[in-house]
Amino acid sequence: MKRTTRPKPEIVKAGNVTVRIYKRRRQTTTGNFRIVFEVADHSTGVRRFRGFSNRVDAVEAAKGIAGKIASGDVGAACMSNAESASFGRAVELLRPTGASLELAASTFAKCFEILGGDNLIEAARHFAQHNPAKVEPRLAVH
Repeated sequence: MKRTTRPKPEIVKAGNVTVRIYKRRRQTTTGNFRIVFEVADHSTGVRRFRGFSNRVDAVEAAKGIAGKIASGDVGAACMSNAESASFGRAVELLRPTGASLELAASTFAKCFEILGGDNLIEAARHFAQHNPAKVEPRLAVH
């Protein structure tokens, strides 16, 4: 028995990234068949298929995925709404300091390791009280 060849997937490109869209026939619960456009999403590191009922929506999703992967914005592609809001708030809190979120997280992690817990504020208060720059010099008595 001769096996039928599958149609080639449609390819959407952004830079050097390609995302494939597969047109497939899927059986419904009533036994009928319908056409589904499945976009191969590799943005999370594992291939997942996202199904769409029309080609236009599938192409738009593929362009979005390809663009995010090409720009290196893969983390944002798989970020939940709560994570995205938390990220935005953290960046806003750091804006007056001029420090990046990555630097702040690295510094916090190192302080957490040194102090053995989340005692960073108490350590900063202790340092501020005992900072040698604020201690008045004593006159030497001979």
